Amino acid sequence: MTETIGIIIVFSILIIMALLFFTRIQTNSVEQQRTLISGEKAVSISFSALFLPELECTKAGSDDIKDCIDVLKADAATEVIAANPEYYFKLFGYSTIVIQEIYPTPNEKILYERTRNGQPPTEDTQKARTPIPVSLYNPVTGTYAFGVLTIDSY
Repeated sequence: MTETIGIIIVFSILIIMALLFFTRIQTNSVEQQRTLISGEKAVSISFSALFLPELECTKAGSDDIKDCIDVLKADAATEVIAANPEYYFKLFGYSTIVIQEIYPTPNEKILYERTRNGQPPTEDTQKARTPIPVSLYNPVTGTYAFGVLTIDSY
């Protein structure tokens, strides 16, 4: 009788340990999936922002210039995005999109910003940052500048 009870107790302990082990593995797997999905979402938002017709450079008689942002279009796009928040939320979700001029004159413009709670992100906010080097074209002066399009996806 006591042998049977001892075997049942040992067997129960083994089952509990196995369940704990597999639960921990499953939790790690879920975290990896969440990180992977977050990264894929960030890349998707990055491509949406980079190839936005409201920002693309165009010159008469040529195809679109790759990885180029027209600064005049960007100024107008900021107003258009602010006027149509629902449409752009479907494209960008909870993210911040910043156009930063690096050379020749440092400058920064927030194109789109929306966080989950409406507050600025803190250091604890989980985000995926995607910086993309771009050319910033000014059609008035005909000059180019070097910049970075930074997308923070929350």
